[in-house]
Amino acid sequence: MTLLVVMVIGAALGLLVRYVLPYRETYGALLTAGVSCAVTGIVWGALLLTLEMTPDQPAIWLISLAAGFVAAAIIPFAVGKSRPKRDREQLESLLATRS
Repeated sequence: MTLLVVMVIGAALGLLVRYVLPYRETYGALLTAGVSCAVTGIVWGALLLTLEMTPDQPAIWLISLAAGFVAAAIIPFAVGKSRPKRDREQLESLLATRS
């Protein structure tokens, strides 16, 4: 049950990232939330299995949520700078084949 709770919190943080960082018009509405949720869940599971942490330890919460937040914060900069260029190149290619 705690895995579900931490993943929902991670998704909410990822959704918050979408509205705080730039380039939001270059990617889908739930991309950052999905990435944050997935990374949070994976890190949570890894910490439970490898380091044998328990859900009542604050460190597992902080590490998992921070990892999800950082992963979601990378998305806008990775996608935001390359997408407009790719879209422009594709449009020029389509227009060139049309004439």
